[in-house]
Amino acid sequence: MQDIPVDKLFGHFQNLPSPINLLSLSSDHNDLEEDMSTLEETKAAYNYLDNTILPTEIESVTKLLGSKKAPGPDKIRNEMIKAGI
Repeated sequence: MQDIPVDKLFGHFQNLPSPINLLSLSSDHNDLEEDMSTLEETKAAYNYLDNTILPTEIESVTKLLGSKKAPGPDKIRNEMIKAGI
């Protein structure tokens, strides 16, 4: 999907032959720019979720798993995971 610049999108709606209140559209445009800025900041904050999971991270987390716990819906017990690592 292609990203459309906000200014181009705003210009498109300005040129439509309809009784749109341009002052209202302009304030909506400013709100949209603020929302997009917030979205970009949020994406940057959660960007670490796209990092590769390292084998050492898996090993350290599996050590934290409790033993003798009931399995989940996948029927895999923690002991099975620990034995496989």
